[in-house]
Amino acid sequence: MKIEGIDVKDANHKIVLNITKDDVKAGSLKKANSCAAAKALCRQEGCEAAKVHMSRAYIKKGGKWLRFGVPMALRNEVLAFDRGGKFEPGEYTLVPLQPTVRLGADRRHVYEKAARKAKDRRKNHASQGKLKKAYHVVSGVRARMVDEWWK
Repeated sequence: MKIEGIDVKDANHKIVLNITKDDVKAGSLKKANSCAAAKALCRQEGCEAAKVHMSRAYIKKGGKWLRFGVPMALRNEVLAFDRGGKFEPGEYTLVPLQPTVRLGADRRHVYEKAARKAKDRRKNHASQGKLKKAYHVVSGVRARMVDEWWK
């Protein structure tokens, strides 16, 4: 994976992020690279750039991008902020990603397990004819990471 032509690596450490009122004032709505959390990362970690999305945060430091997981509390603040609400200053911990979602992780066992479950459901007549639940997409918030950014 690449962002702006630069390789992305998964982080192996936590970052305790302290977002202040000044970061909130300087932050922009629906912009992953200039929201309150991104401003706080640049200030606190001395990184060249930062992008904070709903589930992932990226910091550019030393000529490479590091990828972190975003905690639910920060996700909720980002969601509220992008929809015109207030971003609550505070302390949030960005964490390394679990092994199954790291870049280059072997996900075959996850897919094989899912395929076995689906096969078992087809055997169970009680589940036949039921409609699948619709996938909910959160709207009114910043754009997701898209293929154009990964070049």
